[in-house]
Amino acid sequence: MVRLLGVVPPKAQPLPAVKHESWARQPLDRFVLARLERESLLPSAEADKSALLRRVSLDLTGLPPSEEELGLISLTTLRSLRQSGRPVAIFPAYGERWASMWLDLARYADSMGYEADRRRPGVWAYRDWVVDAFIGTCRTINSSSSS
Repeated sequence: MVRLLGVVPPKAQPLPAVKHESWARQPLDRFVLARLERESLLPSAEADKSALLRRVSLDLTGLPPSEEELGLISLTTLRSLRQSGRPVAIFPAYGERWASMWLDLARYADSMGYEADRRRPGVWAYRDWVVDAFIGTCRTINSSSSS
C-alpha cells in the first residue's frame, strides 16, 4: 500500500538532547544543533548588524543595502524583523522585487518582446499598481500588527 505524505497527519517529534542547550532559541534549533553536534561542528557566532542587514536586504530586495540604509536601521529593528516573521518594507525596492514575480506570472511586459516592437502606451500603470499594492499591503500589515 502506498502512503502519500500529503494525507498522513504530522506527529510531534521528541526534541533531541543537545550539549549546548542555551544556543537553541526555538524547538527547531535543537534539531539543527543535534545534527551539528553529531558532525562534531559548532554553531557559528551570531552575525553583526551589517551582516544581518545585508542578508535581510538581499532577501527582501535582491540588492545589497546602501550606506544610507546601513546607518538608518538599528540592530533592534533587524532582530524584531526576524522575530515577527512578516516581510517588512523597510527598503524602497521591496515592492519592485516581490511584484516582479507576480508580473512574470501575468506575463507582463512593457513591450511585445521582439525587435520590430510596437509600443504599449499606458501599460506601465499596471506595473506601478502591482508594486504599490505590495508596498501598501506591507504597510497595512505592519501598522495593524504594531497596535
